[in-house]
Amino acid sequence: MINLAELTDTEKVPLLLEWLEEAAQKLDRAWPAGGSRYLEFVREMRGEPLDPE
Repeated sequence: MINLAELTDTEKVPLLLEWLEEAAQKLDRAWPAGGSRYLEFVREMRGEPLDPE
């Protein structure tokens, strides 16, 4: 288990964005209409190119 209190902000940001991405993928599978918008938002925050689909 990771203790976030022991990590610096620089270490936390990529980790938290990864967790958001995982949550967005699960949401997209469960609720495609809303999940896909959330997934696009998370990927935009990560600086990744948006899917053209």
